[in-house]
Amino acid sequence: YYAFRDNNRFSKEHSDYLKSKKYTIENYKKLKDKFGTIVYISNQDLEPIDIYKMYKQRWEIELVNKFYQDNLNLKEVNKKSDISIYGAEFIKMLSTIIGYRIKNKFEKRGILNEKTFSEALKVFNSYKKYKINIIGDSWIVGKISKKDEEMILSCLI
Repeated sequence: YYAFRDNNRFSKEHSDYLKSKKYTIENYKKLKDKFGTIVYISNQDLEPIDIYKMYKQRWEIELVNKFYQDNLNLKEVNKKSDISIYGAEFIKMLSTIIGYRIKNKFEKRGILNEKTFSEALKVFNSYKKYKINIIGDSWIVGKISKKDEEMILSCLI
């Protein structure tokens, strides 16, 4: 067995329960210690942190699938016989996963407090490095503001 306590999940479950119509003080006393708890049963011999990371990745994929199906109104992937359709859908899904991870990184670094997601992506798109062979194979950064460069570097760590 593997058991974890996720503080973000705890806060959400706690808040949701207090707002629910099922709320009673008796049930609350029974449930309060279970909020935010994740338990896995596995025959794998892995470190607990590795199990937790796998769970988070799995959950991230589920959220992306939910977005893909619900928000984009795509209940299923296009089913034409041409293999290129499957490839295109696969690339779209991978792009969505990568975009979701970038958005999470921006949120974690506080970038979205200052810029919209689109504005932050434009900064990343403008970031370029050039190799100068004349100066001992060194790389230089194209013209970009110091603040934008610091934002980019903070996300790479």
